[in-house]
Amino acid sequence: MSYNIESLSQLKGAPFVLGIDVGGTNTRVSLGTSDGTEYLFTTFEASTLPVLLSGLEAAGAELTKHITYPPSAACIDIAGPVFEEGEKAEITNYAGSREERIISKAMLPRSLFTPETTAIVNDLEACCYGILALAKAGRLPELFSPLWSDGKDDMKLRPVHYAVLSAGTGLGVGLLVKLPGMDFQVLPLEGGHGLISPGGKGSPDYDQEHKLLEFLGQKLYNGKHGPEWEDIVSGRGIQYCYEFLTRADDEEKKKNLSTADIVAAAFATPHSANAQDALLLHYKYLIRCSQGISVALQAKGIFLAGDNQVNNDKFVRTNSHVLHKEFLSHPKQGWVENVPVYAQHTKFNINLFGTLYVANYIASRGGAKK
Repeated sequence: MSYNIESLSQLKGAPFVLGIDVGGTNTRVSLGTSDGTEYLFTTFEASTLPVLLSGLEAAGAELTKHITYPPSAACIDIAGPVFEEGEKAEITNYAGSREERIISKAMLPRSLFTPETTAIVNDLEACCYGILALAKAGRLPELFSPLWSDGKDDMKLRPVHYAVLSAGTGLGVGLLVKLPGMDFQVLPLEGGHGLISPGGKGSPDYDQEHKLLEFLGQKLYNGKHGPEWEDIVSGRGIQYCYEFLTRADDEEKKKNLSTADIVAAAFATPHSANAQDALLLHYKYLIRCSQGISVALQAKGIFLAGDNQVNNDKFVRTNSHVLHKEFLSHPKQGWVENVPVYAQHTKFNINLFGTLYVANYIASRGGAKK
C-alpha cells in the first residue's frame, strides 16, 4: 500500500474527519476538514472482509505515525443493507457467505474509528449525501448536466424529492427526501431488486421485450420469477442483453465477451450493432426504472451517477431522444414530463465526498449519526 503523506502536513494540526468508500474491488480512505477540503490518503485492493480490515488496520498504523490525534469522526460506505440501528452491514459485492460479508463497528480498527463517532452507510446513501454536499457548495454543474432540457436549468436543488441511481456491479438507488421546514433527508433504497414491469402489447418493442424477459427469467430463476431491474441495469446485465441478442449466433457465443469487451465493441469503428443494442437496452431499463421511482415516490428530479455513467456519457447523450421517449411512456405521463434527469459527465468520487459530509456532520454534533 502507498500513502499520500504530503497531504497530512496540510492539516497543520487542524481537526479532521475520515471518509472510507468500500467498492467491490478498491477501497479509498480520505481525510477531510470542516471547510470541505478533501485529502485522499490511500487506496488499496480488497474484495473480502479480512482483506478490507487488514488494509484499514495498516492505514491506521501509518496515519498514527504522522498524526498524534485521532479523527473527530468517521463514515464508511458499503454496497448492501445496513442493520441493527447502524451497527452492522452486509457487503453484498464481496466474496463469501452472508456471514463472511457482515461488517460491524466493533470490527473496525480503533486507530481510525471510535464507535460513538462512526457511521456505516449504504453506498447510495453516501452518494445522496455527496450530491447534497455538492449542491450546497454550488458544484453540481461541474459534474452533472440535464439529458434533455430547455437550457434554463440552474442545477440548484429545489424543495422536492430527488432519486439517485447508479449502475455498476449492481443497481444502487437512493432518495433525497425534502420535508417541510427541514434539510434534505437521505433514504437508501433497494429499488434495483424490484421486478421489471414490462410494456403493454401495444408498445412497439413488445415482442422483443417479452422474449428478453422470458430468456432472463429462465436463465436466472428457472422460470420461477421474472427478472429484476438489476438483471439488466448492471455490468452483468449488459452481458445478458448481448447474450440474448446473439443467442442464435454460434460464433458469437464462442467469444464469451466480458462487459468491457461489449462496451468497447459498441464504441469501436466500425461498431458492433449487437453491442450497441445491448448497451441501449441497459440504459432504456435504467430510465424506465427511474421513471417508476419518480412516479411511486414522487421524485421530481433524477440523478444518474457513477463512473460507468461518465464512461458512457457520449453514447447516452447521443441516444437521449430514445431515452426521453422511454421516460415519458407511462399512463401518468403528466407526472413525469417535467421531471429533469441529470447525468454525470465528469469523474468524481461522489460516494467518498458523501462520507466526509456525514463525518463532518457527526463531528459537529459530537456523536454518531442516527
